[in-house]
Amino acid sequence: MAAFDTLQSESGKYWIASTHNGVFRLNDNEFTSLTVNESLTRNRAMNIMEDHDGILWLGSRGTVCRYDPSSNKVISFTPENGAKLINIWPIHEDRNEVIRLGGKFGFWRYFPNRQPHKRTDEFTNELYEDADSNLWSISPNSSLSQYTPSTHDADSVEQCEIYRGGNVLLSVG
Repeated sequence: MAAFDTLQSESGKYWIASTHNGVFRLNDNEFTSLTVNESLTRNRAMNIMEDHDGILWLGSRGTVCRYDPSSNKVISFTPENGAKLINIWPIHEDRNEVIRLGGKFGFWRYFPNRQPHKRTDEFTNELYEDADSNLWSISPNSSLSQYTPSTHDADSVEQCEIYRGGNVLLSVG
């Protein structure tokens, strides 16, 4: 099994987003899995994030799913049920508990009980929040954009080089 992402949840359980076998949970040295059989949109999970309510968000090449460990329920956001989210890579919860989803066609703000609102059109494969609550999106070609939630402004940063270590943005020069 190859893994794209891992997470230790607040409850202490370990979660592994795998390349072809869905999502695994390690609890007391025992693996259990979530796959398309449990309503995931794809068995290829790209990332995993836990929000402030303990809900797991799973991004994939298909779309995004929410998994509630307390009820063992999966909700998938697919084109078939009206969602316009596909190829979701980064999932981020900001300081105000707002869920941001990034992917092939930009990044969105998630609103419960209605369609996510698109914020940019640029391919987003990484999202970071700075100390001033600005969001920074990085595309595969290393272009950088800044989004300011308070004003809804999005700007591209020209002529910059991005230095990354692991999953942390170290500096922009």
